Amino acid sequence: MHAFASTAIDSIQSAKTQFLNTFVPNESIRAPLQDWVNAQAQFARQSVSSAEKFFEEVTKMDLSKEFNKFVKTK
Repeated sequence: MHAFASTAIDSIQSAKTQFLNTFVPNESIRAPLQDWVNAQAQFARQSVSSAEKFFEEVTKMDLSKEFNKFVKTK
């Protein structure tokens, strides 16, 4: 999952960067926009990493046991 998501994030970031380089010739305007694109990519990568860690932990759990604990407390 991580490799696929990383490839998708890189592809989208690359397309955004290419768009900026093509259509925003003024460096003083392009630089903050590029920083924003980089921040978006960093956020997306962190989101994928967090989701991956979450699902790794969930798959380690005995879900039937956890469900029974939840039902008994209600």
